[in-house]
Amino acid sequence: MYSEEIIEAVSWVVKSGNLSSLHGKEVEKFESDFKNYIGSEYAVAVNSGTAALHTALLALGVGPGDEVICPAWTFVATASAVLMCGAKPVFADLEPGTFNIDPHDILYRITMKTRGIIAVHIGGIPCHMDIIKIIAIKNDLWVIEDSCQSLGSSYDGKKVGSIGDVGVFSFYPSKMVTTGEGGMIVTNNESVYKQSQLIRNHGQVGKNIVATLGFNYRMTEIQAAIGQVTLSHIDEEIKRRNINTFISCLKSGSYTIPTAPRKAQVAYSYLPVWFLENAYTNWYTPLYRFPMFEGKPLQYTEEAYRNGYVIPLI
Repeated sequence: MYSEEIIEAVSWVVKSGNLSSLHGKEVEKFESDFKNYIGSEYAVAVNSGTAALHTALLALGVGPGDEVICPAWTFVATASAVLMCGAKPVFADLEPGTFNIDPHDILYRITMKTRGIIAVHIGGIPCHMDIIKIIAIKNDLWVIEDSCQSLGSSYDGKKVGSIGDVGVFSFYPSKMVTTGEGGMIVTNNESVYKQSQLIRNHGQVGKNIVATLGFNYRMTEIQAAIGQVTLSHIDEEIKRRNINTFISCLKSGSYTIPTAPRKAQVAYSYLPVWFLENAYTNWYTPLYRFPMFEGKPLQYTEEAYRNGYVIPLI
């Protein structure tokens, strides 16, 4: 897939001798291309979707004693990034008939310790972002959009990732745009942007001058070069991942596809499927079943555990 363009782009970087973003310009160019595509003011490239989540949470000031509301039926990084900040993930149930967080159940999870909400757009289907944003504003909370599976999708005319306070993306090989491994943070908040830049590079403001706790979360120049190529073909990739092709492989009458919100335009990077019989496919195990997390069983999350599957469209 676009292999010749990718080989040429990588070859150019290797020949330049600038493999690190500290010396080259490819990461900066990829960030610019990406923020323009999403429609955000700022973009910060990092080395994974998990790093994007962790960095975004730290940039928002999340720390010990804080609570962050998120779904339990998702990839573990959504909640483990909260733990990595010393905070507590609080699990809200899924909206009936979907794989996305239920805005109404979010209301029951808010406490004096709640700092924000992570809304995960599973399979490319956007959450009900207008309702989630109203809840956040009324309760003085921020919203992170975990858009790792939903690059290219829109809600009410805006690309996912640009609707909440911060959006995070993954560029793992199964994603719509790939860099092999990699991630991106997008935001319109200048403070979050600047903090994210510091955090991804050991918190350094100058050579060996450290202003805050940081990590080595930098994206390489080679990754960014690959990302530029794959992002330039995203419209083709969205068309290629036609779910009807994959649906034809499933047994007729054995499944349903979750309904997207009326305001949503879906770019399926994964095919979310509800099987009509207890399948125990175990695509995602509810995170509260793992020893590092806390939480009681949630009705629709348990249904997703029994009947839900998310098929990569690659």
